[in-house]
Amino acid sequence: MKAFRFRLEPVLRMRRIVVEQRRRLVAERMAQIRDVELRIRRLEQAVVEQTTAARTALAAASLEVQQVIWDRHHLAHLRRAAIESLGQLDQHRATLVQERKALAEALKGVRVLEKLEERQRLAHAAEVNRREQVETDERNTLRHVFALAQEAR
Repeated sequence: MKAFRFRLEPVLRMRRIVVEQRRRLVAERMAQIRDVELRIRRLEQAVVEQTTAARTALAAASLEVQQVIWDRHHLAHLRRAAIESLGQLDQHRATLVQERKALAEALKGVRVLEKLEERQRLAHAAEVNRREQVETDERNTLRHVFALAQEAR
């Protein structure tokens, strides 16, 4: 009997490729999320440092109007950048949820085909064993009949 061959192997191979692509997408998205989170932490730290510097400048005896204007402008810029980064973070997280769902679906498709392949492999092995048993039984029956014929002579 022929060796087992899973006819849907090309489909399974393609589904595995899709799973790997989706895993890479999820990993890239998670890296982007980490980058944005790091940027947000840096911006928040910069806001704290700028606020401290502005308070120190305001506490000084001489007040420079240009410095106050620049401090306020820079703080507004940092806060705006932090808010934009928070929006990007939300977008990345929403996209990550969708990409994880797509990955789960792709994994499910692979698992289904792998289970089918395993069932077919087991059925093939059972059929091979059954045929071998039939052949063995036939040989034993022939030997027995031949031995009976030999004894009858």
